[in-house]
Amino acid sequence: MGKLKKVFGIVSGVLGIVAAMMLMFLPMINMEGSKDTYSGLQVMFGYSESAYGISVETFKFSFMALLVAILFILGGIIALVNIKKGNRGVSILAGLLLIAASVMSFMANLFVVPSALLQTAVDAGMVKFALATGPVVAAVMGIIAGGLSAVSAIFKN
Repeated sequence: MGKLKKVFGIVSGVLGIVAAMMLMFLPMINMEGSKDTYSGLQVMFGYSESAYGISVETFKFSFMALLVAILFILGGIIALVNIKKGNRGVSILAGLLLIAASVMSFMANLFVVPSALLQTAVDAGMVKFALATGPVVAAVMGIIAGGLSAVSAIFKN
């Protein structure tokens, strides 16, 4: 069982970190009724669009969107570091972090911080944000990783 516990820890850690990468680089949100999609990095750190020499801020920095990626990375790193020690509490902590990040990932469209101009369109109901593929893929990977990490706590060294 000790070997299986290590395999679960490695897979859990790698899946958690890959889930964070998926969240950051795949499209995170799209605007309903439009083909525009925005990656996780654009939503997390802000984004400006420019055309004909005019730059318009679309999104501002979003701490909550960044927190989701941090939780995925932290859960993955904790799962990988715990392979040597095999502490049950730490395995459960890594699993909880990964599952919490997965749940938050499904709410990523709520974490968007639009600019003042875009916020007026959102308030008027003209613009709505919907989840794209990135948060869904990351959440599924995170749930699998969190489950593996929590299950690895059951096994003995």
